[in-house]
Amino acid sequence: MNLLLNFLLLSLFGLIKTDLLSKCRLQNPSPYGTGIGFPRVKNRVNSVGILNVSVLFVDFNDNPANRTTQDIFSIISPTSEAFFFKSSYGRLQVKLRPYFKWLRMSKRSIDYNMSPSISYTAQKAYISEASSLAKGWDFSTSQLIVVMTNPYVYAVPYGPTFNANLGGGFTVNGKVFENAVSSGKDLLYWKGYWLNHEMSHAMGLPDLYEYASGSQFKFTGGWSIMGNINGLGREYFGWERWLLGWIQDSQIICGTFTIHSYLRVTLTAIEIPNGLKLIVVPIAENKAVVIESRKKYGFDDKITKPGLLVYLVDSSSRGGTGPIKVLPLNLNDNNKMNATMSVGSEFNYENIKIFYQSSSSTTDDVIVFKH
Repeated sequence: MNLLLNFLLLSLFGLIKTDLLSKCRLQNPSPYGTGIGFPRVKNRVNSVGILNVSVLFVDFNDNPANRTTQDIFSIISPTSEAFFFKSSYGRLQVKLRPYFKWLRMSKRSIDYNMSPSISYTAQKAYISEASSLAKGWDFSTSQLIVVMTNPYVYAVPYGPTFNANLGGGFTVNGKVFENAVSSGKDLLYWKGYWLNHEMSHAMGLPDLYEYASGSQFKFTGGWSIMGNINGLGREYFGWERWLLGWIQDSQIICGTFTIHSYLRVTLTAIEIPNGLKLIVVPIAENKAVVIESRKKYGFDDKITKPGLLVYLVDSSSRGGTGPIKVLPLNLNDNNKMNATMSVGSEFNYENIKIFYQSSSSTTDDVIVFKH
């Protein structure tokens, strides 16, 4: 009888917690492309477990490569694999499988229409041709194909992600791929973290920088690799990690408390495993205020002001339009390294008051009021 009662109580607690989290798990309004809401787009690649990636290398008659494929591969490896493993707390193991041979494309570099911008159709044809040139290569265990272009080709300036809708992929050796990445000349600027940014699109994460204006990083500054790849705070936001399955539901505090009430939480730094990671306070159907702790660990070791970071998540906004915005909102600040709160300070947003109570080397104590 006691065992049955305990089972029923645990089941009820689980249902209550799941129901509470559902109010904070903002919905993704679109089943296509990328998005910051739940669930992840279905035909994106795995974000947990082992992810096998075929890496190919291409050049052109008018721009033959003058570096070895191994040399080019060293730009992305082992940097990219290490970043994913550390950022996911070991939940994602990326295995890059390089085909160390320069594959000569059939046309001149300028004839692939990869500049000044790259269309869906042009990139699909480009990656499809490159894949067809890898005679004898086994793609059967790969979920993703990365085509490394000779990085000294001006006709291929950028390296974006190919995200197909269901049924819109390309076929290689009888296998359909709906996710792929191709590099460009900007690889020499972004280095290995470029691949982490692009592969995160293949997992479903959107761009956090703005497409439309000259103030490219006005939404998130140097926070998250999905904004500024070379930002000082390039570790993923906690919300992104939750969406990817790297942070568990048990590490989320969903602030659905009533008016004139409060909660006190000790948050553990987002850069290290374990502990409570996020306070999420929903303020609308598709919007929530999120609080997390950022410290000088891991790939955030160069941030200038550790502390509580507060941001707004809007799951109705697509990539390039500000699905995440660091608070307080200051669109004239493209850095935002001083946006973290100071111990003893308060921040108000709508009817939410956040008080930064105290700090240690790995944790931050915060009190959140609703008024």
